[in-house]
Amino acid sequence: MTHEQRRATILDATLAVMGRKGIAGTTVRDVAAEMGTSSGLIHHYVSSMDELLATAFERVADADLRATVADMDRGSGP
Repeated sequence: MTHEQRRATILDATLAVMGRKGIAGTTVRDVAAEMGTSSGLIHHYVSSMDELLATAFERVADADLRATVADMDRGSGP
C-alpha cells in the first residue's frame, strides 16, 4: 500500500469508529482495532490523534459541502 492509501485506510477506520463512539470517544487504540493492526502503525502515519480527528472532520465537512452545492445546482430557486 502506498503512503496515501494507508492514510486513507486509517481515515476510513477513524470515521467508522467515530460513527459508533463519537469524536470524543475515538482513540488511536480503537482505530487500530478497527483495522486489525497496532497503534504504532497509526502513529507512523499521523503525528497525533488531533490531526487524525481534524482530517476526518474535514473529509466529512467537505463531502457535506459538495452535496449541498450539488443540491443547489439542481434547484431552480430558493
